[in-house]
Amino acid sequence: MASPTAAPEALAIFQKTTSRAFFDDLCRKHCCRGRQGLFPVAVVVWLMIQQRLLGGGSLARAVQLVVQGGGQFWQPNRCKRAREEKISSNTGGYCQARQKLPTLLVTEVADHMFHQLREQIQPQAAPLFVMDGTTLRLSHVAAEDVVALYKLRWNIETDLRSLKRTVGLHQVFGKAVSMVEKEVLLAVAAYNLVRAVMALAAQRAQIPPRQLSFAGVQAAVLAALPGLDSARTDEEYNHRMDRLLRSAAQARLTQRSRPRSYTREIWGRGGRFPFRKSQPLPEPNS
Repeated sequence: MASPTAAPEALAIFQKTTSRAFFDDLCRKHCCRGRQGLFPVAVVVWLMIQQRLLGGGSLARAVQLVVQGGGQFWQPNRCKRAREEKISSNTGGYCQARQKLPTLLVTEVADHMFHQLREQIQPQAAPLFVMDGTTLRLSHVAAEDVVALYKLRWNIETDLRSLKRTVGLHQVFGKAVSMVEKEVLLAVAAYNLVRAVMALAAQRAQIPPRQLSFAGVQAAVLAALPGLDSARTDEEYNHRMDRLLRSAAQARLTQRSRPRSYTREIWGRGGRFPFRKSQPLPEPNS
């Protein structure tokens, strides 16, 4: 098993992928002055990511993270209201900050996080190109190889399920086109963060990442974020990150010792409250 200090760059996976200097340079590049006060650009991006980690959490829940002292890493000079702990729980300010966030800026944040995570986990990995096999003919390839490749398609299906159901991307609350685009981009960024933690935890446990539960690791990440955000020293941050990786490595999928004793069925849409049956009106007394 790898040592807890074997990959110090990877231990700072959350802070180093989106540092304060990166957001400052990005705001200057896009001529974005950046919203000051409680909701600067970095805090808004991070809250939108946490909303997706919460499975499509509400605006009120995201604001409560700031009320309870979250987001301090991206606010070295906190505003007066934050220092005096006089923060309102109303969602109006956060809602306006989300709307004013430039779409191009969010696109660059999502791309930057993806490349940073990829370099920290697999710096020598070659790019992967996915092709639709329904319109592709492979010549000089054995049928057994084609079948083996097609079986890997199930991993794509489970990844799409994690994006839609676990991250909550099956429901987007934005009404404007730009707002929908920003929500989708940051939902994918949240998904990539969880996948990065799964890869690091699997490396330590010396198991394939596919043996870990996405929902279980997501729950561990969500529980660890407040502590990572409030860590005051690198030593404390590394200790909390090490604890997160150990917890994530325990979220293993159940290994069945024998096949299912029942046929697998498609999940239903959930029960609904039964409709009230109309009762016949009583006949008036004659």
